[in-house]
Amino acid sequence: MALPDPEKALADSRAKPEEDEKKPARLAPSTVIEIDVVDAWGDRTKGRFAYTVPTIGSQIEVGKLKALYLPDGASADVNAAMVVDMICYLTVCIEFTDAFPRPKWWAPLKARDASPYTALYGRCLAYEARFHGAGEDHGRDEVELRGEDRPSGDAEVRVGSSVQPAPKRSETLAGDGAGST
Repeated sequence: MALPDPEKALADSRAKPEEDEKKPARLAPSTVIEIDVVDAWGDRTKGRFAYTVPTIGSQIEVGKLKALYLPDGASADVNAAMVVDMICYLTVCIEFTDAFPRPKWWAPLKARDASPYTALYGRCLAYEARFHGAGEDHGRDEVELRGEDRPSGDAEVRVGSSVQPAPKRSETLAGDGAGST
């Protein structure tokens, strides 16, 4: 009877089971996000946007912009602070190109209704959360920038005229466990 090869036995013992190798596909850092918003007055706003998950440098740029709008680091008006956070984030993370031009309605500082910006911001944050590993569902709101067609059937988003609270961005700063707001 032949003895087993010790080096082969050691290599076999170190091999990972197949189920460990089945990791979920990693999302691309850039994607396309579409919105189709019907506001409280029945007006529809649509757009298709090239979005990139912020890097650490991008997050610093968002912070710099926020400091320009809110130099004291805070605002007495909570709605104003949320809108500034949202607009600064979108300014840094949305890129307008020939393929994804700026919509005619895009004028965040002149807008009277935050509905389309709030919808876009929420979808960006949801994608960012999934990019960082929160949740398993990757297929509805995003299409990678490789030019794939977006599935049809986008639901209408109804948002009132008042500014809605922004989702918490606790998933964007890795390492401290506490996140940021």
